Amino acid sequence: MFIITLTDINPLIDSYQSNGIFYQEALSLVPDYRREKIERVRAANDKCRSLAAGLLLNYSIGRFFSCRIEAPPLQIIPLQTAINYYNPEFNFNVTIGQHGKPYFTNHPELFFNLSHSGNYAVCIISDKDCGIDIEGGRNVKLNVAKRFFSEREYSWITETADISEQKERFFRIWTLKEAYAKLTGMGIAEEISKVEYIADSTCGRLDFADLHLKEEYSIIEYLYDNFNISAILRI
Repeated sequence: MFIITLTDINPLIDSYQSNGIFYQEALSLVPDYRREKIERVRAANDKCRSLAAGLLLNYSIGRFFSCRIEAPPLQIIPLQTAINYYNPEFNFNVTIGQHGKPYFTNHPELFFNLSHSGNYAVCIISDKDCGIDIEGGRNVKLNVAKRFFSEREYSWITETADISEQKERFFRIWTLKEAYAKLTGMGIAEEISKVEYIADSTCGRLDFADLHLKEEYSIIEYLYDNFNISAILRI
């Protein structure tokens, strides 16, 4: 079972750049470890992304326990809703593992992962190990794909002359590689070239090229407002 939530961080950015009331209200809610992390960040937009991720995590934990998986897997949550339903009971302690992967200290039965890009933050909560990534709103450098992706992955991206299609294909593969690296906790630099994804020629669905990985993990993909979201969960 899993739930994926997404929120737009723009209300926090607007507040930070104006009177700061909404931003400070949100900041007062999150636990100390999140607040300290936000304070260490210098860029305003990055502060807002981290704060939004913290709000979304709290909301998503409560949502996961309350509705289980009866709701749609991808839920778009306004920040005001996350604030209105913020519950300190769900401020679970977080520990950073050996390779930098966060996990709930006292809830080994529950897994989570966070990501943010542009004006969006996403969160996944599951009873299985998981990783998630969101990317979009920026240009694609095909030389990155040529250098780090497999030959089949690069060929799939460049077989179309449509620039927008190339961009979507690039980010679909990139977010899958990021999501898998975050699931394993090893990081993108360690995993980017190790795992290959191939597209089904009939439906365009991406899956692991390795049959063992295909049997061990499931892939979830969304496209929202031209942002690609990919999640990988252990089966």
